[in-house]
Amino acid sequence: MSLVTASTGSAICAYLFLILVGYHFWILFKYVRDKGIYLGAAGSTLGILIGDVLVVVLGFAFVYIGVGVQETLAEGCSHAFRDCLYFSIVSLSTLGYGDFQPIPDIRILAATEGLFGYLLLGLLVGLLASSASSKISRSSNLRKSESQYPSSDEDDFTL
Repeated sequence: MSLVTASTGSAICAYLFLILVGYHFWILFKYVRDKGIYLGAAGSTLGILIGDVLVVVLGFAFVYIGVGVQETLAEGCSHAFRDCLYFSIVSLSTLGYGDFQPIPDIRILAATEGLFGYLLLGLLVGLLASSASSKISRSSNLRKSESQYPSSDEDDFTL
């Protein structure tokens, strides 16, 4: 089996993984739309989001292990888990240090990982902002209700 055929086969597997991740995000967005963003009991949206980040980072890392990532300053590809996991995290967070780059067959896949990073981090920020806003709103409503109904200690009736 030639290197081109192995690389093309790995790229096909990578794109199938991309379709699977895309389907998963569609399910996640549908869940968020139907249930809303909230912090609650076990299985909350925050836990789902953190799990999604881990699945995406590890999934892309395993794809990169199959096809390899090019070291910018060295010839050849690295298939080491450590390097591929590092490249996956850097790609998801869109940092782009430049010490590794995807091979030409999967550049679109690596760019798509960055887009998933934008989506996941945007959802995470929205979740945290929504949670903080609801806590502030509840606190404000509690203060309003306490000011409308003074406690019996403050009532001083003298005859």
